[in-house]
Amino acid sequence: MKADVKLNQGINRMKASKQPGMIMIYKSWCPVCTELKNKMTNSREIDHLNEDEPDSQAYSPDGGYIPRIFFTNPNGNILYEIFNTKGDPRYKYFYTTDAELIPNMRKVIGFFS
Repeated sequence: MKADVKLNQGINRMKASKQPGMIMIYKSWCPVCTELKNKMTNSREIDHLNEDEPDSQAYSPDGGYIPRIFFTNPNGNILYEIFNTKGDPRYKYFYTTDAELIPNMRKVIGFFS
């Protein structure tokens, strides 16, 4: 699935395709966010959803830092148990490289294939 512009549209596509997904919460003005997005885009085709930060607490379980990356099941529910085990435990959903992210992508794909 290609990157979507709106969160709800992406979740609806995940549900229709019966595939898990990935949500990246970021801000265009954030240099760390931009650098991470560019690394991921240049490294692989990594799906992310780009829109204003959702208001729901579901998207900030351990704080409002950015960027945050969540994986979802095919119904669009966040898999909170999938997080960056190599990162700072205070910011579980923060990834600095695609090398940290790709193992979790593979794990989620494995769960639902």
